Amino acid sequence: MASHDALPDAILELVLLCLDSLPCLLRAAATCKRWRRIISSDAFRAIHKTPPLLIAGSYYNDETFARPRFVPLPSAAAAVNAAHFSLDFLHGDDDDDDRTNWSVKDSHGSLLLLVRESCGGGRTKRSDLIVCEPLTRRHEAIPLPLLAPPATYLGATTVFLDAGGGAAATGMSNFKVLCLVDEAYHIRAITFTSGSSSSAYSRRETSIDRRPALHYFGVAGGRRYWHDGNKRVLALDEMTLELSSFVLPDEEDWHPIFSVSMVSLTVGRDGEARVVVDGGDNDSLKIFVRIRSGGGGEEDWALEKTMQVSAEMLGLPEFRSFYLTWHQPVVEGTVQIRVPVAPDTARRLRLDMETMEAELLLEPDVVPVPDWMKAYPTEFPWPPLLYACCVEADDDN
Repeated sequence: MASHDALPDAILELVLLCLDSLPCLLRAAATCKRWRRIISSDAFRAIHKTPPLLIAGSYYNDETFARPRFVPLPSAAAAVNAAHFSLDFLHGDDDDDDRTNWSVKDSHGSLLLLVRESCGGGRTKRSDLIVCEPLTRRHEAIPLPLLAPPATYLGATTVFLDAGGGAAATGMSNFKVLCLVDEAYHIRAITFTSGSSSSAYSRRETSIDRRPALHYFGVAGGRRYWHDGNKRVLALDEMTLELSSFVLPDEEDWHPIFSVSMVSLTVGRDGEARVVVDGGDNDSLKIFVRIRSGGGGEEDWALEKTMQVSAEMLGLPEFRSFYLTWHQPVVEGTVQIRVPVAPDTARRLRLDMETMEAELLLEPDVVPVPDWMKAYPTEFPWPPLLYACCVEADDDN
C-alpha cells in the first residue's frame, strides 16, 4: 500500500478538507510538519470555512489573589489534561507564592494576561504584567512602573488590544496590551506592544487628569469615554493614547446634570460611536454623533436625532419613566432601557435607533460579578506547535 507521503499536496488537502471535527483537525495538524503546513495555510482555512478554534477551558481568579486555577470545559474534560494548563512555570517572589498576588485580567485565543505583584513589609515591591501561552509555557514578564499607594495594578483595567492582522494573528510574537489604573488625581494609561524578540517591547504612556471627577461610561470604536457629570466628555484612543475632549451641544429641554442612568454609549450601524442622553423629561432620548475632529484634541459633536419614547412604542399599557442601562448594547444601532412596571420589577427593552422599534429582552440584566467569579476562556494554540520529544531510552527499549 502506498504511503500518504506519495500523495500530492493538492490531493492531501482534499482529504484533510473532509475533517469536520475540530479535535480531529487539531490532531491532524500535529501529526507532521507537512500536514501542519497544509492545514495552517490561509488557502486551506479559507476553503474549510470552519475557524480552527477549540476552547480548552477557563481560568478563574482566587479571592485571596492566590495563583489562578484552570477548569476544563465540561465537553472537553475527557480530552484535556488540566496539568498541561498549570501556571506553575510562572514564579512568584523568590518562588514564595505567599508573598505574591496574582490576577488574571484578560484572555485572547491561547494567550492569558495576568498581573503579578510581589509584596513585603505591607507594601508592593514589584509589579509585572505577564503575557503567557499556558499550554506551550511560553511567557513574557513586563515590569510595570511603581504606583503611589494605595493604587494597585490588581484593580486596574488591563486588556488585550488588536495588534494588527486580525484575531488569528495575535500571539506571543504579536500582541498589544492596554492598562488603565487610577492613581491619586489622575488615570495612568499605558500600552505595551510586543517587539521583534521575546525580551523586546515598546511602551507608551499618558496621564488623564481626574479633576473634576470623571465617570467612565463605555468603549466604542477603539476609544474609551468618560464624562464629568455635566456635558463635557473625554475620549481616549486605545491604540495611540491620544486624548480628545468635547462638550455636548446645549439643548433646551434636557436636564443639565448627568447621572449613571442618564448617559450611555452605543455604536451605530456605520460603526461610529453614539452618546445617548436621557432628555430628562421621561419621554425622550437624545443621540449625539461626532461630526469632525479639530486641532489640539478638540472635536465637535452634534445632535443626530431625538427619539420620542411612548407606551405604545414599548408595547406597554402605560409607563411613567425609564432608565438607560449601565452596560452597552451588543447589537449595533440600538440602545437599551429599563422600564419599571411594578414595585421591584422592571422590563428591559432594546430600541432600534433607526426604525424606533422596541424589542423585549427576556434574559436577565447583566450585572457586575466579582473578579474571582469571572471566567477567562483559553483556546488551544493554532496552528499547533510541534516539539521534538527527547527521551533517554533504556537498554530494553
